[in-house]
This record gives sequence, structure tokens and C-alpha cells, in this order.
Amino acid sequence: MKSLIVRLGIFLAAACASSGAWAQRVSVGSVKLGEFDVDVSFPQAGIDKPTIPGVEWGGQLYPVQGDQLARPRRADGGWGEFLAGYQAAVASPPPQQVVWRQKLWIFRRSDLLSRRDDGVFQFRRSELFRDEFRDVLNAAARFQAMVLGTTGGKVKVQLDLEVEEETIRAELGPGMTGAFDHAFVENVLGPRTNSYNFETDDPTYRGPYHGIFVVHPGLVDPVALDQVHEIPVSLISYFTRSTLADSDRLALSLFASWVRQVSWAAQRAGYRTPVLKHPFDNPFLIQANQILADSLWNSISFVEPSTGPWSERRFRPEGPQPTPWSAGNPWTSLPQISRSRAHEMFTNLVDASLDGNSDLSIFSSSGLQIAVPAWKAEVVLSKSLPKYAPAALGFVEGTFTNLIVFQLLQAPSEQQEIELFGMKPVKQVSQQENPIQLETFPTQERFKAVVEQEGRLDVAQVADPDVGNVIEVTERGAYRSGLVDILDGGQGGVDLATTPQIEFKYKTTGRDPFALRFDFVTNKRGYLVLGPRATAPYGSLDRKEPAIGIPVSTLNQWITVSANLAELFKAAGTSKVWSVSIVPEPYYEYFERQETKATIADFTVPQFGPAKAGEEATPPQASRGEFFARLRQAAAATTADEETVDLLKSMLNESNRLVRLQAIEALTRIKVPSLVRNLAEEMKSGTSWNAFYAAKALIFQGTDEAKLALREPFEIGPYDHNRWAAAKAVTTLSTDEFAGSVSLLYAARGWSVRKAAVESLASMPGREPALILVTFLREVESIVRLAVVKNADPQYELVSRRLLYASVNDPSEEIRALATEKLIRRAGADVQIEAAKNLKDESPWVRRTLLQSLAKDPVLSMRQPIVAALKDSVASVQSEAIRALCAMTQPITAEELVPVLKSIDPRVHSALLSLVTGKKLAVSPEIKQVLLNSADPAVRAEAQKW
Repeated sequence: MKSLIVRLGIFLAAACASSGAWAQRVSVGSVKLGEFDVDVSFPQAGIDKPTIPGVEWGGQLYPVQGDQLARPRRADGGWGEFLAGYQAAVASPPPQQVVWRQKLWIFRRSDLLSRRDDGVFQFRRSELFRDEFRDVLNAAARFQAMVLGTTGGKVKVQLDLEVEEETIRAELGPGMTGAFDHAFVENVLGPRTNSYNFETDDPTYRGPYHGIFVVHPGLVDPVALDQVHEIPVSLISYFTRSTLADSDRLALSLFASWVRQVSWAAQRAGYRTPVLKHPFDNPFLIQANQILADSLWNSISFVEPSTGPWSERRFRPEGPQPTPWSAGNPWTSLPQISRSRAHEMFTNLVDASLDGNSDLSIFSSSGLQIAVPAWKAEVVLSKSLPKYAPAALGFVEGTFTNLIVFQLLQAPSEQQEIELFGMKPVKQVSQQENPIQLETFPTQERFKAVVEQEGRLDVAQVADPDVGNVIEVTERGAYRSGLVDILDGGQGGVDLATTPQIEFKYKTTGRDPFALRFDFVTNKRGYLVLGPRATAPYGSLDRKEPAIGIPVSTLNQWITVSANLAELFKAAGTSKVWSVSIVPEPYYEYFERQETKATIADFTVPQFGPAKAGEEATPPQASRGEFFARLRQAAAATTADEETVDLLKSMLNESNRLVRLQAIEALTRIKVPSLVRNLAEEMKSGTSWNAFYAAKALIFQGTDEAKLALREPFEIGPYDHNRWAAAKAVTTLSTDEFAGSVSLLYAARGWSVRKAAVESLASMPGREPALILVTFLREVESIVRLAVVKNADPQYELVSRRLLYASVNDPSEEIRALATEKLIRRAGADVQIEAAKNLKDESPWVRRTLLQSLAKDPVLSMRQPIVAALKDSVASVQSEAIRALCAMTQPITAEELVPVLKSIDPRVHSALLSLVTGKKLAVSPEIKQVLLNSADPAVRAEAQKW
């Protein structure tokens, strides 16, 4: 059998060479993040400066490659790029610098519960321990330096650090995307974030921010860019599918997320740039200047874009001629050129640039027009020879960057950018390269030894007395994250079509599955799983990655693994692989480890050979053992027959908390009074989900003993999560008998427990729970206060007075807005009058939110406050006031609209148009003229019809 064999001595020597080079770091100082002093350092990887010729402009080096101007760079395009840029920015700081205020939340703990398709639970509990927390701080400090360097010192990130120790809990069902999703942004970040700096007695700064980062331990796929109160939010898992589990790669993730937030901010400020809502793959190749020109930083640096001169800057009426840009408004006034028209002018070569895959500029066939990526446009205006006199014609909207089209006075003779910039054609000089030389396999030169390990996996070479040298992988911790690369096929990959049979020996000390992962050249993955294979849980992206399951029934004994990989090749559409790696299992990022102690897995060197005669390909199906069979039996149980009771009783007496949880869940639908005592013990469990389902099961059992056991956690705990579990469970009861017990949770340590207490009190009927509820408005944590406002009943005068105080004085915009809305709809007339004054709240966001609510569901008594809002100094508030008036039945007079006729903001014009088209207002000459002069072309077009 022809085989491809890794010689472990060579393998590990290469690993040491690779990891040793990577470990060398360049320290550039330290910064203060919150109360922590954090060193700033970069990996020392290829920091040689480029030796190709370039154009120096604006503190950046724009290399000339061939006849094209490339993106600005200072070094190797990798970590050396960031390092060199930072050093240059510190050495020669620009005269002006924009401060970018970024909130960084670090959530240290998550406790999630999901189910597989067969009803079996899976824990998803993770925590950022001391080393991981330090990784996040190091990554944040490095990110600050990366931004400073890539912007030539023009942008300095000021990080406001907040560490959240509260555990984020969620049970994932169908359609849910995890605990760290849009609902999390709304419910947890929303009440803590302001879009306007509200002065309060405490010195806490709550916003506004240019952007928000949330680094969390949720083992989830990357999520799209989100927003709260017009502030972009990036939710960044410390653990990602690419096993991103160190501060270097986390810094890249922060940087990539920041570039996406810059795109959001640029569009929010009125510049027609793509909004990069989804992650991109290679942050080394992406910079913010691909999205916007350098002169835009001052324009998008306002943290309160709805006020001041922002509207004029965003909505300046289009000029009559596409003249060269002014410094303050580079391309807002340019007309848009469709992609199809761009194809006619420049052929379909423009697509590569529009999609961010090329630095290429394209000349038209006549040479009199040139389309350049947006980042290059300012250079064209500044560096082009006077005889070409470039003038901007328009822009072509792309998915990653825009193209700016210029008209030239004459065509360059060779239609080359270097001629446009007055440079002579030069021969490109290659960069100095110092790659790490890795030894190749002696039996197959197409394979290289790699040895990279990441995450929570440690790898070593050991000598086993039975089989000789083996690869030993050790996994620790509660969560699953890691990768060990063992085979690298190089750029072309290795074709295993004639050698689909894999064989090796395997031994493990635990039941947590490991797998060999095959990365195919089609960018698909396949797995050979050693042990039970978990399916995609609720809330995860089902990647439909094929996997072959190999049973592993015995521990600490060598087994021979032999499989035909042809089915994986078929699913991947190729037999060529980039690499082979050892990983925990498919979807490992979604599951907690079964074992609490370290698991050791030993692998002999994999061998590939031709398929055995007459043997069919191994089918890609899961292998499930006796352990999961019992769990599935409990998950499917519906009756209290003798066999089921014996099964549940035996499972409740086991030490494995997952086994106990599965039995507890069965008791939420099967009455077995004899097991109430077991459930009472589980109410004290150190595992929150065991306690939660025990509380639900006690309610279902309904005995006096069960109710007594349910009351106990409120008084003695012993942990906060036991109190949380009891409070969540009694929410399902339509009685106030637990109101006194729940009130004790006012003194609970965790805000999630106090929030659960509020929701529990809100579910109880009667006056007493309602009055106890509003005592929680004295709560320090805004998330709890928001829960009170959401559930408070203003029919009681004490409640309405407490809400009125919160509507005026609460530091949170969301609480003030929601309290006001509730009062003007449900409180008495005198309180309504007082609450209506909040349409003059200090925050434009609060004023807009209230007016939007009144436009959706009008309150007739609010007409006068709405008319007063037409005089608001913020155009976006004026436009919402117009829409709120439009929703009412009373007629609108021209005199009432006089304050908005002076506005140049097209949002106001659009709202006026809705009044006219909705037949709420007759068209006067003054209104028609305002609409004809609007910067909004749709408004102008409609007005011209009258």
C-alpha cells in the first residue's frame, strides 16, 4: 500500500521552528485600559519594508506595482504592516487627530442550554478565565495601535472598558441564534447605552459612542453588524469557528469589526459607501481607507450625528456640475453611475474592484475616463499632472468599495497610472523574503509538515511502548475549542483519489469526541469523528458538513481506525485536500465538554492508501452509544410506567449532571410524587439548568412538599442561579402566594436574578405584587429598571408617580422613553399632561422614539405637544413630528407648518410630501417651492407633477 507518512521527528522540529518565530514579539509600549496596565506588542513576522517604488502622499506610501497604484502600505501586508504603520504614526503624528470613542464590553460567562434533534440536552457553558481575559485586553490594546497605524495617526481609538461578571443564560429553541444576538443587543445593551450625553448625579458616561464591541464567551458563529440607538455594535466571540483563541487573532477580529463599523458611520453621516454588514476573511488586506477617503474622518467623527451641522453636511443639494470635491464633502454631491453603465464604459473589469478583490483602476477605451477605487480618488486629484486635469463624474456603488469615475482632459499615451502621476515606468523589484523553511515529507513532497496548535488543545510527541511514537493531544477546560494541523498539502492541495483509505491507531482517556478534519480545495470540510457525532444544535448555522462516525466504546485501549473517505470526497465535490487537522468534532464550538478532567487522545501517524478490494465507502452517519441511548429514552418518555420510573430514579442518582438533567426534564410532564425529594435536592444544584428544570418539575408535581421545596431557594439559595431558577419558574403560576418570597430577591447579588424577580412579580395578579414591583425602580442596574417599566401598571397612582419620576430623571434613554409612552397612554389625565412635557427631552433619540410611537398609534390629547415639536432644532425630530400629525384625524393648518418650511433637510421634505399625498394638506406655492428645491430627487420628481 502506497502511503503518506508523517515522520514525527521532522514534524515536531518544523513545529518548533514555526511557533518559535511566531512567538517573537516587538513591544511598542503600554496603555491603560480601565484599571489594567496592558502591554502593546506585535508578532514579529515579515516586517521588512517593501522595496518596490511608490508614491508618498498624506503620510502613506502608495506602492506602484507594474503600472498601477496599490493600496497604501508600509511593510509586508501582514503584522509588519501594522507594526510599521504604528511606529511611523508615533514618530510623525499628524497636526490634527480624530478621537474615536469605542465602548468595549467584556462578558466573561455564558450558560446556554440547547437540544439536539432527538431531544437530548447539550450544555453550552463557557467562561473567559484569567488567561483568556488577559488575551482580550492585549488584543484591545493591539487594536488601538493598529487603527493608529493604518490611518497614519489620523484616528486615535479611546476605549471605554467595562467588564461584566454576570452570567448570561439562555435556553435555545428553534429559530434562536444564541444568547448574543439582536435580542441581547436590545435587552442588555440598549438600556445601558445613550445616544446623547445625559447629565446625571453619578459620573458614569453612558454614551454616545462611535461604536461598541462586545467580546463574549458564547461559542457561536460570527453575527452580522448590529446597532443600538444609531450606534454600530459588533458581537465578537472569543472562540470562533476558525479556533480564534489567542490575542493576535482576536486583535484582527476587532480590527475587521471596526472597519465594518466605520462603513456604518460613513453611511450614517451621509456618504454613499457600502455598509459592510458581514465579516470578511482577511483583515490583513482590509483598511478603512478602502471605504472612505482620508478627508472624511472629521465628517464622520461626530458621536451625535442627528444634531448640529450634520444634516447640512449630509444633505447638501447636488451641485450643477460634477466639479472636483471640496475638502469637507468629497463625494456626497456626485451623481450615481449604474453598474451596467460602468460595464459599458470600462467592461466588466470593474466588478473585481467593486467587490473589494482588486486595486485595479480601469481606463475607458478612449482613455479619457478612468475608474478608481474610492481610497485612490484623493490621490488622483492631488498627484495627477495638471495637463490631465481630472474631474469627478460620478460614483459606482460596490459591495465593498465604491469606484469614482474621472473625466480626463487628455488621455495618457500608454493609459497607465504611473504616467498619470508623472512617474516613469520602472521595473518592479521583488520584496526581500525570509520564509521559514519547513522540511517536507520524505515519501511525498507535495505534503509539508505544519504543526500548529490553537485553542485549548496541547500537542506533544510521546513514545508509546505498544505502538511507538504518537501524536498526543490534551484537551482541558469546560468548553471545546482547538485545532492541531498535522498535514499541509500546499497551495495546490493533495489529491487522494487513488488513496481514499485512511488507517491509524487511536486511544483516548475520555468520551469527548475528537475528529480528523479534512479541508478540501473547494473550501468545504469533512470529518472523521471518533465517537458520537453531535448534530447542529438549535441556534446554530447548520453547515451540513459530512462526517463519518467511528464508534469508540472502550477507553485507554488502542483501536485501529480504518475508513474509506470516498463519501467525504463525493460530498465535497473533490478529493483534493488542503490540510488534515485534529479537532474536537463538528460543531464543537457549540458544546461543553462531558468530562471535567483533561482528556488525552493519542494518534499514530495516519496512512493513506488504495481502497480495500470489495469494500464500499464508509457511510457518513453518526455513531451513538449506550450513554446517549438512555438520554434519548428519557427525552421520549411520556407515561409513569414502572420501567420509566425506574429509569428516571436511577438517572437522578447518577453523578453526571447531564444525565440528571434529562431525567428532571421528563418530570416536567410525568407525575412521580415519590421523586419530589430528588427534585428538591436538584433545586440546590450547582448547575443552573438542573435547578431551573427542577423548579419547573416541582410546579408540575404540585404537591405540598413540592411547593415547600420551591420556596426554599428564595431564602437560602445556596447560589444566585438557584434563586434565578425559582423566580423564573413561579412566573408560570397565576397566584401571588410567592410574592413575599420573591421580594427577598431585591437583595440578590446578580442583576439577572433581580430581573427575574421583577418578571415574576409582574406575572402575579393583585395590588400587592404591583406595588412591590415598583420598589425595584430604586435598582442601580438599568436592565432591571427597564424590566420594571415594561411591566408596571400605571392604574395604581403610586406606580404612575414612580414612573413619572423615572420618565424625567432616569439616566437611560430607553427607560425615559418607555415610561413616558406608558404614561401618556394609560395614566390619569393629570399625569398625562406632565408626561407630555417629555417630548422636549434632552435626547433627540427619546423625542424621535416618542413621536414614532404616536405616529403608529395616535393619542388625540397629544396633538399640541406634537405641534410644538415642529419647532425642534433637530431635523429628524421635525420629520417624525410631521408624520405623527399626519396620523391624526384633526386637520393641519399651513400656519402650524411654518417652522419646518425653512429646513433644508430632505427627511423633512419627505415627511411634508407624505402630508400632501395623504391629502392632509393642500399644496401652497411656498410648500411646492420647498419640495422642488429638495436635495431628495424622489421628492423633487413628485413635486414637479403638481
